[in-house]
Amino acid sequence: MFLSFQSFNRAPWDWFADQVERHKSASAIVLDLRENAGGALEVQRNVFDLFFRTKTLVGKFRDRNGKEHTYNIEGRKSAYQGRLFVLIGPNTQSASETFAAAIQESGRGVVIGQRSKGEVMLGTHYKLPNGYDLHLAMMNYHTAKGIRLEGRGVIPDLEVGVTIKDFQENRDAALEKVNALLQQQ
Repeated sequence: MFLSFQSFNRAPWDWFADQVERHKSASAIVLDLRENAGGALEVQRNVFDLFFRTKTLVGKFRDRNGKEHTYNIEGRKSAYQGRLFVLIGPNTQSASETFAAAIQESGRGVVIGQRSKGEVMLGTHYKLPNGYDLHLAMMNYHTAKGIRLEGRGVIPDLEVGVTIKDFQENRDAALEKVNALLQQQ
């Protein structure tokens, strides 16, 4: 089952949750986050619960005063238990990066593609009078294993780049890698 998930926001969440539920018997889910710019923490928690059965430490947020706030998910007994592949790339950012890092570090799935963007600061948005939107960073993020993702990004388990030839031939090398891995079992 292939699912492209463009943001961790309410509208795509409803569709995404329905798709995972409908395909619970699938032997594998490929979750494409290559164009996912992040979104809401509450939606991300819900997505985590679709794939984890038990309470899991995902990471830690550290505020400007150095105080740490642990980020745990509760999990759900009915969570999908098949194989999980997460595709990431240079346009994967924010909540999609923290999600991919948690999948990777927990061993829940395999992360494939290119290094993510490295933009994961938790912040507050302000609408400015001129129509612009200001994002003010309030907290830094570290994975459960203590890796700071800001400026670094998530390094995939299996790095698969995009070549000019791939682009010209309309090939998706990351998806081809997933298909090869599925054929091995």
